[in-house]
Amino acid sequence: MRHAIRASFSQAGKRIKFEGFGNSSYRSRDMSEALRTLENALLIQLLYPSTDTKLPLLPDHKKSPRLQILDTGMLNYFAGIQKEILGTADLNKVYQGTMIEHLVGQELLASQFNALSSLNFWVREKTTSSAE
Repeated sequence: MRHAIRASFSQAGKRIKFEGFGNSSYRSRDMSEALRTLENALLIQLLYPSTDTKLPLLPDHKKSPRLQILDTGMLNYFAGIQKEILGTADLNKVYQGTMIEHLVGQELLASQFNALSSLNFWVREKTTSSAE
């Protein structure tokens, strides 16, 4: 659990693999359980991509999820970007845009009234494509 928490902040906004998460020797099952526990505690959210272009967007749980931190203050603290945030005129340039992406994600989640709603993102079906 400690490793999952520490590594989550450096992996924020990235697509992750459970096996070796955060440069660890932990197996996929172990990290999956730890990250799902953090998800149940509402510290993170695992966002699975969709390849659909029409509603409803159905997540593909066979693809690698993106890690969304649900507490931007903790992300700022553990990533050590407080000074960078205070000194910038453009939040998109802070932490390669990850911090603003998390702020927007938090606002979208906070504005949803349906407990079954979640954030989504789209990826192209081709395995060689990196489009998101």
